[in-house]
Amino acid sequence: MTEKLATNIAMVVKAARSRRKSVIGVSLSFYVFILFHSCSHVNSFPQPLWTAAAKRNTVWSINGELR
Repeated sequence: MTEKLATNIAMVVKAARSRRKSVIGVSLSFYVFILFHSCSHVNSFPQPLWTAAAKRNTVWSINGELR
């Protein structure tokens, strides 16, 4: 009887470990998916003003006039 109880306890412990590994794996996969999805949309955001000005190659003099 004690051997059967020990076997059942071992099976329950293995099942708990397996569930824990599955939950961690699914959570990490979901996190990586969300991270990849959000990083893939970085270029679709509007550009900051300093980037747009650098692309136009505008040069301002000290008194504020465009050269």
